[in-house]
Amino acid sequence: MSETLEEKYKYMCGLVEQMTASLNKAEKIIKENELLRDHIYGMCEMIYYQVPLNEQDDWMDTMVEQKFYTKPKDD
Repeated sequence: MSETLEEKYKYMCGLVEQMTASLNKAEKIIKENELLRDHIYGMCEMIYYQVPLNEQDDWMDTMVEQKFYTKPKDD
């Protein structure tokens, strides 16, 4: 089967688009993992240094704002 140069070009462009989408997805996952690691590190520091409750509350509010945690509804 003989392909034209234009068909080959379109095929290669499609591959580049797929690879770009995959790289973008991988970069997003890496950034999310780094953010989660930073949050866990911050939590460990709060426990280790026994920070005051108001600082823990501020941290918790940040986690809620960033949608890492949903506070349970009071009954």
